[in-house]
Amino acid sequence: MPPVVGSNANGLGGEVIPEGSPSGLLSVAVQSQDEMEAVAAVLQLKDQEDLWRVARCASSKGARMEAIRRLHDPVFLEDILREGDWFLRAEAIDRVQDQALLEQTALGDPDWVVRRNAVERLLSEEARFHAAVSDPEVEVRQAAVKGLSNPSFLRLAVLQEVESRPKMLAIARLSNPDHLKVLLDRSQDRETKALALRRLRELGALDHVVADHPDPETRRQAVELLPTEEVLKVLVRKDASAVVRREAVRRIDDQVFLSSVAVADEDPLVRAAAAEGLRSQETRAHLARSDADGRVRAAAVGQLDLPELLLEIAYSDSEPEVRARAVSRISDAKSLVEVFRRDASPRVRASAIRRIREEAVLATAARNDPSPEVRSAALLQVSDDQSLFRTAASTDPSPNVRAIAASRLVSEESLALVLFQDASPHVRLAALRRINDEKVIGRVSESDADWVVRRAAADRIRNLDRLGRIASMDPDVDVRVAAIRRLDEIGGLRGWLHRQADPERRMEGVLECSDPEVLEDTARTDGDPAVRAAALSRIEDTGLLRKWMGDPSGPVSPDDAARRILELRKEGESVSRLVPLQRMLADPLLEEVLGRLDLSYRSRWQDVRYSRDGATPYPPPRARAWVQVLTLRVSGPEDRVFLDRTLWGRRPGKMEAFQGKAVSGAETIRRQYAEVDVLAWAEALLETLDGQALSRLARSENKYVRSASRLLLESRNL
Repeated sequence: MPPVVGSNANGLGGEVIPEGSPSGLLSVAVQSQDEMEAVAAVLQLKDQEDLWRVARCASSKGARMEAIRRLHDPVFLEDILREGDWFLRAEAIDRVQDQALLEQTALGDPDWVVRRNAVERLLSEEARFHAAVSDPEVEVRQAAVKGLSNPSFLRLAVLQEVESRPKMLAIARLSNPDHLKVLLDRSQDRETKALALRRLRELGALDHVVADHPDPETRRQAVELLPTEEVLKVLVRKDASAVVRREAVRRIDDQVFLSSVAVADEDPLVRAAAAEGLRSQETRAHLARSDADGRVRAAAVGQLDLPELLLEIAYSDSEPEVRARAVSRISDAKSLVEVFRRDASPRVRASAIRRIREEAVLATAARNDPSPEVRSAALLQVSDDQSLFRTAASTDPSPNVRAIAASRLVSEESLALVLFQDASPHVRLAALRRINDEKVIGRVSESDADWVVRRAAADRIRNLDRLGRIASMDPDVDVRVAAIRRLDEIGGLRGWLHRQADPERRMEGVLECSDPEVLEDTARTDGDPAVRAAALSRIEDTGLLRKWMGDPSGPVSPDDAARRILELRKEGESVSRLVPLQRMLADPLLEEVLGRLDLSYRSRWQDVRYSRDGATPYPPPRARAWVQVLTLRVSGPEDRVFLDRTLWGRRPGKMEAFQGKAVSGAETIRRQYAEVDVLAWAEALLETLDGQALSRLARSENKYVRSASRLLLESRNL
């Protein structure tokens, strides 16, 4: 056991000690407020107990760190590892030699930097493996994997890992192809399979996997890595999967071979892939005229440079897609206008109008063509005709045409008319994105009939009074939250909370608050227990929470403070932010169209650390931002994956990171949550549906499904 620190705050008793003696140096090192003087004194100390006293008690952080660097006594180092400041523990662990203490720290220290430093010095593979599969921080798992050599440990680490870098490091350490094949067989993760296949290629063992593996998707992934055309050709001739053959064809350049595949393969998508790789105009022309499948003919036309044949196909092919592809290759202005005037297909006419440069033809098409697809294309091609844009924005029957016209208006007055008069939210959103008049945006934020438009307007407001009214009075929670977040961004949330009489609204405010001082003040003093609990659920300062946990007469229940500490140890994420998304996915009408949908997620926090440049004394003031990395997956029947996306919280700049008071360990800490825009997820989920399905979903009782369906319908000219 280290000695007990003495009676005074510096551990030296109360005696006066000459500065020239070792004890005098100790006094200077512990008591001096001058950073350079204190560190200079430490550099002259040799006794381990004296250095330990400085490390524990010095006023200067720089002196404490220098003392730790000079410690080697294991008893004193173990004591320093109980220090509350991670900065000092990280310095101490680099001096520890005892493997048992290193393992204890690697698996149990609350700070990931300290755990990582300990892991890097572990000799035990079992302990490193434990860290590789159990540590919540990716940096620690990476350090653990780097020290593994046992193939079984490496395989298990890969199969349990969700992040790319540790998987990559572990797979790179496997050198036996059989071990990598086990990963291909056991893993359902696409990225893991791709990494294993790349490693097999490095080992020269990929060809065998392509030939023998039973899973077509694995073979298709392997095709992307095959080194020679000869192996690819064997696959095209023999593989039963059209998906594998098509992928192989795309990597082959042999023109004779591609010509034979383009003519002979039984699958039209394989033939189309071969046609896309052909350079021979003659062979392309033959396929464009003769193949029975329109997809193959369209692929052949894609790089065709025979003007007469292109015009012939544009006039005579039975498939609009093929004719449209041919038109996209025609450059003769007269021929384009003729095709535009003759063809009955909106797709073909739109393809022609995108290549026409004659302003009169474009303006006529924008005004008079019966197809909204063509009118939309024409409006995008017209150079600048504000009169045409105003007319189209106010009178065209298609919401998408009006939206495109509005997006090209420059007059604030014209944009305001669209915002206040158009019946379509899709059109009003287009005008809102163009307008800069703050008064108009403000009026829209409080008066528009559609919550989507009001929310978009609220995101652009800077007026605190107006934001406060929206946050208090808007009937839609998403609009209120948008206003609250703007108040939080521009520094108006504290005042709004103090003026807000409704506890439900105050609760909404504190749940979006990022200011630690406001949260602490609310948790201490708000008159409503539910609001205090909401504020507590956002507090990140474990030092403050521990203080409350030990004070039965404090402003917060010790049990509540303890529960919050446990939540933070579980990475601080509450599933409450995902509840609106889960409710949207459970919509009965959506289930009828897409089947039962399931939401899975994983959350981690990227620990971003800052130090203030040029600051004295040393070490400089520190700040941390916990940036959430949230991966969401929406899957349906037969494990079909509809959406799989990773969202990141906003990473603050250095100046922003130091805003607010210093909290745990004299650091400024803030947590940046990934924001889940449920409307954007609904649009992404529904964007592949046809008009009939969208029309049905537009009657949904869920506002996100209903609004997304209507916006998609209007954007497609339906």
